[in-house]
Amino acid sequence: ISQFMTKFVNEDSTLKDANGYHKALFTAANTDAYTVMINGEADHIYTVVSLVICETAGNPENLYIKIMIDGSTPVIITSNQALPAHGTFIFNDKLVLVGTDHLEVYTTSGDCDIYLSYIDQEF
Repeated sequence: ISQFMTKFVNEDSTLKDANGYHKALFTAANTDAYTVMINGEADHIYTVVSLVICETAGNPENLYIKIMIDGSTPVIITSNQALPAHGTFIFNDKLVLVGTDHLEVYTTSGDCDIYLSYIDQEF
């Protein structure tokens, strides 16, 4: 545990990498759940430019991408999309999320690297 903590916490107990710390905690606690890639905030518009998902463990996966409108109503973008072992899936159609919408990604075993490129505009 101390090795884990030293990666994210300074000697004075302040977080030095809050994003990395929270991502690591989320990953450890949610091995079989949707990962929230964008957790929208009021008065923001998010334009998704691209989403790249790469399977890293050598096992085929199925992936799902959805937008949760206002965090509660699902809009399915992809469902049960096959991702072969060591394969890469690229989604580069533009998506727009407004306010408290969420962009969520799910992979069946979670052995994937995910890269998201988006523009966040505040109004």
